[in-house]
Amino acid sequence: MTTQNANFSIVRGDTIKRKIFVRDDDGVAINLVNRSILFTAKKSIIDSDDNAVLKKTFTFEEGDTEALVGLGYLRFTSEETEIPPSVYYYDIQLVDNSADVPTIETILFGKFIVAHDVTRRVE
Repeated sequence: MTTQNANFSIVRGDTIKRKIFVRDDDGVAINLVNRSILFTAKKSIIDSDDNAVLKKTFTFEEGDTEALVGLGYLRFTSEETEIPPSVYYYDIQLVDNSADVPTIETILFGKFIVAHDVTRRVE
């Protein structure tokens, strides 16, 4: 699988749902069942994961028909995206938990851009 470089932009405090489609180098969909996706965003690439501004694990269970064909969703609540506007760095790693020793592969990385929101009220 080829690692892709792409920016990921959000607006502070928004609820986010982003589609991710995972394929191998031949374009064949990778079954995501029994795999997980790790999303991590940091101010500095060398920061520890404990100091990440946003980190979340997404799992895909048996019966998830979209995951069977490599389709998953990255979902973040408005509370999770309540991050100071700035430019951060992120990556997305695919973890295969089906073997005795899990394999980890970075599938996407780049700048994580958090923009200022104009409206702050919720009603």
